[in-house]
Amino acid sequence: MTILVVYSEEPDFPASDQQPDAVRAHIGAYWVDYTDVEPSLSEVMTFLSPEVQQMLGPISAATLGILDGEVTGIETSINFGAAFMVDVETYWAFFTVPEPDTNYLVLGNVPYIRNTDYIEFTAPDPSEASLTTWRVS
Repeated sequence: MTILVVYSEEPDFPASDQQPDAVRAHIGAYWVDYTDVEPSLSEVMTFLSPEVQQMLGPISAATLGILDGEVTGIETSINFGAAFMVDVETYWAFFTVPEPDTNYLVLGNVPYIRNTDYIEFTAPDPSEASLTTWRVS
């Protein structure tokens, strides 16, 4: 079963206009275009409201001042370990709480690459870089 489209009102064109193999059915309060097996109402509702990852809160955060290639100040710190320059305008940030898996999200105001043990980010000199990691389910 593959749900292609869900409509709240019956469309005035056949399902096959959108997909040659599509079939349309009235399921609950919806008109559903699908292929293969007709979906149940619960499958239609899941299609309309997919499970969203829940953000469980920040693990770590840092707002870093950068001047002359050095991290000169820390304005915000939650489980922040260290940060230093590894190349021109490229820095590594380490946090005291490890990120043991991929169930975390990085939010930042600078371009970054999430690595296993650190976050690599690029920032112009001078600037302020903010990074926050969030655990998600």
